[in-house]
Amino acid sequence: MRVFDDEDWSEHYLIKGNSGFPTFYFIRRANIDVGLFSNYLVFAGHIRYALSKHYIPVIDCQNYINNYLDPKLLGKENSWEYYFKQPFGIGVNDALTAIGGGVHGKYNFIFRRFYRSSKLILQ
Repeated sequence: MRVFDDEDWSEHYLIKGNSGFPTFYFIRRANIDVGLFSNYLVFAGHIRYALSKHYIPVIDCQNYINNYLDPKLLGKENSWEYYFKQPFGIGVNDALTAIGGGVHGKYNFIFRRFYRSSKLILQ
């Protein structure tokens, strides 16, 4: 379920976890005519916000048109990952798998690491 919980939903959306599942904070950029480091700065702000709410940030430059992704690869590759790593190593497909298919061993480890790391980052 997508939840748009404020006026700036064009740059992010939440998929809330339930019964012990984490909440993923998917970050995207609605404006495609921006530079790579403009994206970086905007995404960094959203990552900080996600961590403050104990959400798992995931950069989604896969499902939206952007200057760095060939239109033929829309929905298949994440152009963010051409240049940078995901904040906690969880990509769009990983997050959607965790939500739709339950959290398996690999994801349990990542989620525990995420919660420890996010507390340290925000201190």
